[in-house]
Amino acid sequence: MRPTSGICWNATVSLENGVRSDAVIISLEHIDNYSVIVRQPYKLGFFKKLHLGSIFAQKGKHNIFA
Repeated sequence: MRPTSGICWNATVSLENGVRSDAVIISLEHIDNYSVIVRQPYKLGFFKKLHLGSIFAQKGKHNIFA
């Protein structure tokens, strides 16, 4: 198995329509020079019902295994 690192946190992101949303952000990095940041917007509705938005990703920075 090749080394991989990851971290996850909660943040606020701006969506394409300019609306701000809570989101879970996951940053993953692999030793073979691959890094990605994935964002999953969400909203908690009545009775804590979870509504998920569209996932979007972008290239990350290769910091851990540089």
